[in-house]
Amino acid sequence: MLRQVVLGNPLWCVVGEAANGLEAVEQMDRDPGVVLMDIVMPVMNGLEATRRIKRLAPDTIVILTTAYQNIEFMRQSLKVGADGFVLKDDLTTDLLQDNLAHLFSER
Repeated sequence: MLRQVVLGNPLWCVVGEAANGLEAVEQMDRDPGVVLMDIVMPVMNGLEATRRIKRLAPDTIVILTTAYQNIEFMRQSLKVGADGFVLKDDLTTDLLQDNLAHLFSER
């Protein structure tokens, strides 16, 4: 689903995909610029992966997403350094594009 959201914008491209947080961290050598990642994943969850990605590449924008409407996920996302948090129900190309434009304008 995340891949489809990214591919919905002709200005974006997918430079990598990961089945779990550990794979996402291992792919940081591709310098993605933006990481869109689920919180709930096997092996290493998105929160721990975000913490590691921000340590490796602090300028990388990380947006976490989840299907669970859990305020604690949002708090933890900010605590580990995520730049944004979007519920999957609200995840559309337009919403994501607006969030990314806002994040890039702050940098």
